[in-house]
Amino acid sequence: MKPKIQTQFIIILCALITFGAILPTSAQAANLTSDDTEILQEVRSLIPTSLRLIDNAVTVLDQGWSGMLSSDREQFSLIFDPANTGQIDDRYVETVRNNYLKIRQRLDENLVIEYSENSDMCVGQRLYYTDFMKLYICPYFIKEHRVERKVRTLIHETAHMALLVVDRPYYDPNSYSSRYNALTPQGSWITEIPVIGHLIREINHSDTLYHPDTYAWFATEILELQ
Repeated sequence: MKPKIQTQFIIILCALITFGAILPTSAQAANLTSDDTEILQEVRSLIPTSLRLIDNAVTVLDQGWSGMLSSDREQFSLIFDPANTGQIDDRYVETVRNNYLKIRQRLDENLVIEYSENSDMCVGQRLYYTDFMKLYICPYFIKEHRVERKVRTLIHETAHMALLVVDRPYYDPNSYSSRYNALTPQGSWITEIPVIGHLIREINHSDTLYHPDTYAWFATEILELQ
């Protein structure tokens, strides 16, 4: 095997391992009861609100970086450029906007949702998880009463499916995170390499452009500024 081909093979293999690491080890959905049906209905009732938030974010981004209000630019920079690199421009904003449209389309489709009572993925206070094909609801969803968290996390999980990406360090507006603050808009320059750049991006986890959390938080935080 030639060195160049061997290197590409290793990169692709690592990416597959990375994606495989977040797939559920047990995605068994319980037989639906009346209570389960109510849970599914509640999740679906959150979709219109999620779409409204995404539409609002797209409207803000339609202005472009140079046309956005200063308050919107400040919020956008806080979430999408935590390392304060100043690398955001109109092209970057346009890419984020297009990604939002992909998330919207995936959310507005006939999203397959199941209640997953016994999955190993439902740990702690996790509300949902995805295998990129379906959205699974965890039992803690019943205990969570904050609608904004349910909506924000729904957008987050849909971003996983729409963009085919894995998580980077999470954003928390109430707590400093050195790992999140080290993220840059594009990540390493090597992610710009055609074809394999996306795979490398999913290994490095150093960008905000393809981070589900950035899309979820900007959509929910920007509306509060309106």
